[in-house]
Amino acid sequence: MKVSSNVKEDFPAYLNDEAKLLEGTASKIYFPESESEITEILVEAYSSSTPITVSGGGTGISGGRVPLGGWIIATDKMTSLIQTSHKTVFWTDPEFLERYELSVFEMGGETILRVPPAIRLKSIQNFCAENGLFYPPDPTERNAFIGGNVATNASGARSFKFGPTRHWVLALSIVLPDGRITRLERAVVRGSYPKGDLTLKLDENLLTDETSKEPSCKLPDMKIPDVRKNVAGIVLREPYNEPLDVFIGTNGIFGVVTDISLRVIKKPKNIIAFFAFFDTWEESLMFVTHCQSLRDDKSEFMPMSVEFLDKHAVEIMNKEDSSIPVDKEALIYLECFIGETQNQNAVLEFWANLFDSRGIDEILVGETNKEIERFKFLRHLIPSTINEIMHHNKQPKLGTDYSVPNKYFKELMALGVKFGEEFKVFQTTRGVKSTLSYAIWAHAGDSHLHLNFLPSSDEETTFCKKKMVEMMKFVTSVDGSIAAEHGLGKKKFSGIPAIEFQFGKKGLEELKQFKSCMDKKNILNRGNLTGF
Repeated sequence: MKVSSNVKEDFPAYLNDEAKLLEGTASKIYFPESESEITEILVEAYSSSTPITVSGGGTGISGGRVPLGGWIIATDKMTSLIQTSHKTVFWTDPEFLERYELSVFEMGGETILRVPPAIRLKSIQNFCAENGLFYPPDPTERNAFIGGNVATNASGARSFKFGPTRHWVLALSIVLPDGRITRLERAVVRGSYPKGDLTLKLDENLLTDETSKEPSCKLPDMKIPDVRKNVAGIVLREPYNEPLDVFIGTNGIFGVVTDISLRVIKKPKNIIAFFAFFDTWEESLMFVTHCQSLRDDKSEFMPMSVEFLDKHAVEIMNKEDSSIPVDKEALIYLECFIGETQNQNAVLEFWANLFDSRGIDEILVGETNKEIERFKFLRHLIPSTINEIMHHNKQPKLGTDYSVPNKYFKELMALGVKFGEEFKVFQTTRGVKSTLSYAIWAHAGDSHLHLNFLPSSDEETTFCKKKMVEMMKFVTSVDGSIAAEHGLGKKKFSGIPAIEFQFGKKGLEELKQFKSCMDKKNILNRGNLTGF
């Protein structure tokens, strides 16, 4: 196991993530290659009350992997599976030339892909494509480790049809803060693993430890936001009401995931993508509402992605590809899953008629894998460009991750445009001439908005943070979520952990109490979610 005590000099990238919210410190970094090595580290850390921060691929934007002292567990070399009775294969991703141990098996009518935590999301997609399979979640950052996707319950564009990462996780192997191991499975795969050292059971609102005499941990009594996408706090409700859900989307504060079993489906016959351009963003949102009705009606033509991009986001794409028109106010990006029984021409005809009926005459169509990958590259270019600008400006990334019930999305969108324009005026009054003050994109089908400010000074950052807080107040007032997919990590506003804006002081204290019960010495991923 590789270990270094010169973190700042030898591994400075592990002291931050893409957001650059704060600069971390650590006295040591470990690169374990197995669950047993992670257990060894945690046992030592727990006995000495040394903080541990778990690091994934570094693609996060909420400061989750930024260490606040202590040691770092970098999961980069966790590319092999733990002991399993199923046949495994060693596979090298031709795109990244990285080698992983994987297992594919059938159980309970499901196809299950078992993977190590350091495999990239894109590598999972590549492996599935080679083997006639399909892993539906498609978060924007496809270089992310799947362990990080689990920690944040990442979702992305295709959640419109397929839901977030949580929906596809069937089993987890976890090392708890004190070094004990638990293996948790949903009902469909129970019995697929030998029993671990510890079994966690959920009994109403109690998380109990079968093998220990320690008191059970009372789950926080939080009101779950009434939205399709939410990673604020612990999500335990139908159909997600099993113990492993405590460890999904909670920023790694309860345990270190060492092995993941994912549900996968059969590869589609094809995927068709559209870029549809609109004269106003209001017209584009009417189109989104129609797409939502297709989902509600379980229509065979329901798309799997419904994305919104404003004119500023489209201008970023145009700089890379001049064929992208910039004389429109909004772009809707659609992806359609063509199943075995579906007729591709019928799908194309359905959408052509719908576009025509709504007077949408500027459309780009992608039918081949090459064309669709080009569309996705242009779509993903927007957040990566924003990140580069913020790094250049030496300011933290300031982007909302808010979702609301569908009926309030138009109001949220209007608020985003209003605050973006107010920031542009603020820059002008200070004599700042910026070619790009803000950009908006959204997983519009799930009423999930990303408003990204681009401040160039501390004063501008302060102004933007105030606007984000104002928007958070609106979101929570309509039973929305202030963390739809990226997790809250170490985000704070005016020194207050962001989650307090969602659940209030009472909710935050209940979450802290649960964290203290699960991790009595508070060593694991300090600062994430709870702020302590």
